[in-house]
Amino acid sequence: MLALVVGVVLVVLVGSFALVWRDAGSSKASLTDGRPDRPQPSATATPSATPTGPTKAERVALDQALDGRKDALAKLAGKAQAQTRKRAAQASAQASARASARASATAAPRATFVFAEFNVQGASHRGNVPQRSRNALTLLNRSGATVAALQEFAGANRRAFFGAANGRWSEASLGVKSYEADNAILWRSDTWTLVKGETRTYPYFGGAQRRMPRVLLQNKQTGAQVWFASYHNAASCCGHANSAKWRRVAVGKQVADANALRAATKQPLIVAGDMNDRREYFCDMGPRAAMHSADGSTASGGCRVAPRPWIDWVMGTSDVSFTDYVRENSGFVRASSDHPFLTTTVTVGG
Repeated sequence: MLALVVGVVLVVLVGSFALVWRDAGSSKASLTDGRPDRPQPSATATPSATPTGPTKAERVALDQALDGRKDALAKLAGKAQAQTRKRAAQASAQASARASARASATAAPRATFVFAEFNVQGASHRGNVPQRSRNALTLLNRSGATVAALQEFAGANRRAFFGAANGRWSEASLGVKSYEADNAILWRSDTWTLVKGETRTYPYFGGAQRRMPRVLLQNKQTGAQVWFASYHNAASCCGHANSAKWRRVAVGKQVADANALRAATKQPLIVAGDMNDRREYFCDMGPRAAMHSADGSTASGGCRVAPRPWIDWVMGTSDVSFTDYVRENSGFVRASSDHPFLTTTVTVGG
């Protein structure tokens, strides 16, 4: 558009300039050419002067006309450039808006929440179950947790806990047998809703198979979806000194399950539980399942375990962020269980 405007103006200028000079030349020709038709001057006539071109006044007028048209051309060019810049800015803004909309449409919903891990010490190991179960509920409510993984959450512990919870906490009914129901994922009923619940089978004492829970929850406010699993690997105690073998088998299956779930869903996964191993557990699970721990242990560049690791773990996939990790072992916690109470702030999604 700018090139067309400039071209038109140049044509006008050149044409005007040619007309002026043509008129001047024509005047000169009319005085000097066509001698046969021109009357012969008398002997007494005074010969007229021969024209030599535009006068000074005419040249000044011509220059002024050219300058005026140059100014007009400059103004037209400036307007064209301004319009071009404006259209370019509008196109850039529209492209940026479209890119932002596409990014928002594809980004996973975001959620930040507190997660807790606690082996509540089952009724078969310690008495005073009603009070200790109420203590566990107090710890969860006081921490601000909205999702929790529990172990040794046996029948008596479960009944006492939900009897005091007044419907504020929920658990998936997965149809497991009573002796398999020691592990649980709980969530605040006002914050999360169950999308899917299932179990995975792992060896426990003596290789006996136990089904353990894995659930997909959706945040009611943001729509973010997260998988949670609660595991309890066999301890080397209680007449089962060879449990290290079964822990290795269990971790191998847990790695395979984590990788298969991630490949199928691409969704965040948090694995928590009493794994009954410290460094050995993380260095087996972390690198092979591409997971890191809430305590700061990482598999990036190898196996780097945080100082003073414990047998209770909270693990997350790469799209899970952990902050504010706390391992509480206060008098109140010790009155409730023989395990510490773990909490961490979790962020998932865009």
